[in-house]
This record gives sequence, C-alpha cells and structure tokens, in this order.
Amino acid sequence: MRKDYVLEVKSSDTKCPDVIYQDDRKQPKDTDASDTKPQKYIKFTVRPARQRDGTLTLVVQLVVLATAVCAMYVAVCNGQILERILRQAQLGTTSVDDVWTARTARAFVFLACYHIVNWGYGSLLAQTEESLILIPNLGVQSESYRVRKSGLALVRLLLGRVLGKSELSRPVHTAKTLNRQFFPMEEVHDLAIVEGFMNFQVIFYLALVVGEGPQDDQLQMVVIFPNLLPRKKLLQAVWRRSRAYLDGP
Repeated sequence: MRKDYVLEVKSSDTKCPDVIYQDDRKQPKDTDASDTKPQKYIKFTVRPARQRDGTLTLVVQLVVLATAVCAMYVAVCNGQILERILRQAQLGTTSVDDVWTARTARAFVFLACYHIVNWGYGSLLAQTEESLILIPNLGVQSESYRVRKSGLALVRLLLGRVLGKSELSRPVHTAKTLNRQFFPMEEVHDLAIVEGFMNFQVIFYLALVVGEGPQDDQLQMVVIFPNLLPRKKLLQAVWRRSRAYLDGP
C-alpha cells in the first residue's frame, strides 16, 4: 500500500496555500485551473500526509523531551563525568572563580544535552518534502529536502494554540537540502506525466523535458518528486496548474 501525500500550492498572490489530498476519502478540491492567470511564481510542495497533533499529544511530547534532557544532564553531572573533566582541567571548588567556572560548565552540559535530545527527536520524526517552483520568463527549480522538527518549534506551537496567536502556531523547522536543480525557461520544453514501472508495478511520475536544442538526442527527462512519487491525482493537479506558466508568451 502506497503512502498518502498532500500537495500544497502557493503562488505570489495567495496568502494561504491550496491543499489537495491524495486520498479520495479526504476533502477533495477542484484541481482544474484552466482559467488561472500566471502570477510572479507558483510553488508545488508534496509532503507525507500526517494527522494534526492534538494539544494533549504536543504536551506529552514536550514532557518526554524535557524528561530526557534532565535525565541525561543528571547522568552526566551526578555520574562524576563532569567532575572528572574539571579535575583533569585542574579546577577546584575553593575559590569564587572556580565555583562560577563549575556552574558555567554545568550550563554548557545542559545545553549539550538539550541539543543531543533535540537532534534525536528531530531525526526520529524527520520527513522528506519535495517542491517544484515555476517562475515565468526565468526558469523552473526542483528541490528535495529533509525537514526536521525541533523542541523550540514544539514550544512555539503550544504557545500559539494556548494564546490563540496564529503567528506562533507556525513553527519553524530546520531543513536539509538533498537535491536542487534549476533549469532556465529557454531550456524547458515540456512537463509531462509519464507511465513507468517500478518493482513490477505500473506507476505514473511527473517529468520535465529539458535540453539546449530541439533535437530529440539533446533532450532529457528529469523526474519531479523522485523520492516521494505521489499518485496520478496530485500529478494531474500540478500539470494543469503549470500550463499557464509553461505555455505563456
């Protein structure tokens, strides 16, 4: 069974993105945009579909993160690891300066524990997202990146829900770019939905036909959304809304 994905469509003149679900049982939206006029840019982003976490779930995640950080900090400080480090550095606890040095070292240990736990939390719940950006008269860019969650984003999301502020409800996640390709518009010939085979299954994928010349031997097909490979429904939505940008004057 293939995974379910969500397509977000953003443009220069829209404040809120259109969301199209791959699963037909979820709220479908009309993807026919033949009368759409080209804007400054349009961006298609495909990501795995996940249910919106409730406030209780977010609180539990935050408590687990805080507990893990405190447990690691106590294990380092009370397990004589920190004392061995300070002893090797020849730092005692008799003078005022040495006391403040020990406190500073404990603060650095706490920050290190937070970053380690935060890295593990983000890596465990990381997900791959892929985007296609069309800019008229300029070019087409394809991106694949790995989005990682963070404890700070979790706190911002909780505060936004409690205080009712939408600007805080949009947590900022860290993203690592896996692949990025840019093609000038004069080298882009077409955008097509192609049928292919993978693991003895028939699949559809979106391909960008690019090349420096009109001859067939100079053209190549670049797969869009190569890691996620969403279903035909989302590919058709991207193809329809892209025609106004690719077929323009």
